[in-house]
Formats: sequence, C-alpha cells, structure tokens
Amino acid sequence: MRYRFLAVVAALTWMWALPATAQQLSLNALSNYLNQLTSAQAGFTQINADGTISTGTLYMRRPGKARFEYNPPEQALVMANNGAVVVFDRKLGGDPESYPLNRTPLGLILARNVDLGRADMVVAHGYDGTATTVTAQDPENPEYGSIQLKFT
Repeated sequence: MRYRFLAVVAALTWMWALPATAQQLSLNALSNYLNQLTSAQAGFTQINADGTISTGTLYMRRPGKARFEYNPPEQALVMANNGAVVVFDRKLGGDPESYPLNRTPLGLILARNVDLGRADMVVAHGYDGTATTVTAQDPENPEYGSIQLKFT
C-alpha cells in the first residue's frame, strides 16, 4: 500500500492564478499567497510511479485539510486531516495506510504558516517563462515522493 502513497505525491501539479508577472516569483511571495488561502479547489494531474497518469480534483482547506478525489477508473481516495495523510485504496480493500502529514511534502502547503524559503523540503524553484515551479520532497524520506506546485 505504500506504493499508492508514493503515487499520490509522486508528481502533483497544481496551477494557481497569481497576478501576471514576467519573471520568477520568489519563495516569499508564494508563501504569502498560500498563507492567504483558506480554501481552494483545483484539478490535479498525477504521474504514478509506473508512468501512468491519474487525474482528479483536490479540495483543500488550510490549515491541515485536503481531499484528493480521483477520476474513474481510479478507486483511491487520499485525505489529510488531524496531522495525518490517509490513503484509501478501494480496489485493494483492506485497512487504509496512514502517514504523518509533516513528513510529507503536502504538509508544506497545508501548514498554518507556510514559509517555503525556510522549508527543508523545497528541492527546486524555477521559472520556464510562463510559470514559477516549486518542487518539494522530504530529504530524509525521498521514497515518499515529491510534489510540484506550478504558479501561473
């Protein structure tokens, strides 16, 4: 079941609209933006460990809560609440897997006070001419996967 969790955080890309700029947004500006969000809904695209793609809708309420609802044919549900990320795989059945939220990259954006500049999990910060991208991964547990946030 740990494999499913890897897939969940392997490569999520979220697009959030920010004021138009012609340059890379700083980690401080992105942190300020995230700190102003109390709730959000966005589509997500996930690149699974085997290279397949899953899509769905993310519902987020800061601080600390998120729900990833997958589009068919996926039968998984991922929820973050009460300091844990819980993965339900309806296809496999059995008990859900649970992970400490603060040990996952998802914990960065669900934190009460987001500070990407001081986050040990931010491993990349770049700009491709149209979007600023931040990639986060737990350096002590890279097997937990990574999360990529794309701001346009």
